[in-house]
Amino acid sequence: MAWDHKYRRLEEGETIMEGDEVQEDDPFGWRPTICAGKKAPSPLYTSHRVYRRKVSPDHAEAARTQDPRGCDSGGKIEPVFDSEDD
Repeated sequence: MAWDHKYRRLEEGETIMEGDEVQEDDPFGWRPTICAGKKAPSPLYTSHRVYRRKVSPDHAEAARTQDPRGCDSGGKIEPVFDSEDD
Protein backbone atom coordinates (compact mmCIF):
# COMPACT_ATOMS: atom_id res chain seq x y z
CA MET A 1 0.00 0.00 0.00
CA ALA A 2 1.44 3.39 -1.00
CA TRP A 3 1.72 6.24 1.47
CA ASP A 4 -0.88 9.02 1.07
CA HIS A 5 1.05 12.32 1.11
CA LYS A 6 -1.96 14.17 2.50
CA TYR A 7 -0.91 12.61 5.82
CA ARG A 8 2.26 12.48 7.90
CA ARG A 9 3.36 9.67 10.18
CA LEU A 10 3.36 10.37 13.91
CA GLU A 11 6.76 9.85 15.47
CA GLU A 12 7.48 8.20 18.81
CA GLY A 13 6.29 10.31 21.74
CA GLU A 14 3.94 12.62 19.79
CA THR A 15 0.53 13.02 21.40
CA ILE A 16 -2.23 11.26 19.47
CA MET A 17 -5.09 13.67 18.77
CA GLU A 18 -8.75 13.34 17.80
CA GLY A 19 -8.86 13.00 14.04
CA ASP A 20 -5.60 11.01 13.83
CA GLU A 21 -5.81 7.59 12.25
CA VAL A 22 -4.29 4.21 13.12
CA GLN A 23 -3.34 1.49 10.68
CA GLU A 24 -5.21 -1.74 11.45
CA ASP A 25 -4.27 -5.16 10.21
CA ASP A 26 -7.65 -6.94 10.56
CA PRO A 27 -9.24 -5.77 8.32
CA PHE A 28 -6.25 -3.97 6.82
CA GLY A 29 -6.64 -0.21 6.47
CA TRP A 30 -6.77 3.12 8.27
CA ARG A 31 -9.33 3.75 11.04
CA PRO A 32 -10.00 6.72 13.36
CA THR A 33 -7.98 6.37 16.57
CA ILE A 34 -9.56 5.62 19.93
CA CYS A 35 -6.32 6.52 21.78
CA ALA A 36 -6.47 10.35 21.70
CA GLY A 37 -4.32 11.86 24.45
CA LYS A 38 -1.83 8.99 24.60
CA LYS A 39 1.72 9.01 23.22
CA ALA A 40 2.41 7.42 19.85
CA PRO A 41 4.71 4.39 19.95
CA SER A 42 7.77 4.07 17.75
CA PRO A 43 6.59 3.29 14.21
CA LEU A 44 9.92 1.56 13.54
CA TYR A 45 8.84 -1.62 15.35
CA THR A 46 6.52 -3.88 13.37
CA SER A 47 4.68 -4.87 16.55
CA HIS A 48 3.66 -1.23 17.17
CA ARG A 49 0.71 0.49 15.57
CA VAL A 50 1.41 3.25 13.04
CA TYR A 51 -0.51 6.51 13.47
CA ARG A 52 -0.94 9.30 10.96
CA ARG A 53 -2.24 12.87 10.96
CA LYS A 54 -3.74 14.82 8.08
CA VAL A 55 -1.34 17.52 6.89
CA SER A 56 -2.85 20.98 6.88
CA PRO A 57 -2.20 23.19 3.83
CA ASP A 58 -0.14 25.52 6.06
CA HIS A 59 1.99 22.63 7.28
CA ALA A 60 2.52 21.33 3.74
CA GLU A 61 3.70 24.76 2.56
CA ALA A 62 6.00 25.13 5.58
CA ALA A 63 7.52 21.71 4.93
CA ARG A 64 8.10 22.60 1.28
CA THR A 65 9.91 25.85 2.09
CA GLN A 66 11.92 24.66 5.08
CA ASP A 67 15.52 23.80 4.38
CA PRO A 68 17.22 20.71 5.88
CA ARG A 69 18.88 22.83 8.57
CA GLY A 70 15.45 23.67 10.04
CA CYS A 71 15.51 27.33 8.94
CA ASP A 72 12.68 29.06 7.08
CA SER A 73 14.21 29.83 3.72
CA GLY A 74 11.09 31.09 1.97
CA GLY A 75 11.48 28.35 -0.62
CA LYS A 76 15.09 29.15 -1.46
CA ILE A 77 17.80 26.94 0.00
CA GLU A 78 21.21 28.54 0.24
CA PRO A 79 24.36 26.39 0.24
CA VAL A 80 26.25 26.01 3.49
CA PHE A 81 30.03 26.27 3.50
CA ASP A 82 32.21 25.33 6.44
CA SER A 83 34.69 27.95 7.45
CA GLU A 84 38.31 26.94 7.18
CA ASP A 85 39.45 29.68 9.57
CA ASP A 86 40.09 27.28 12.47
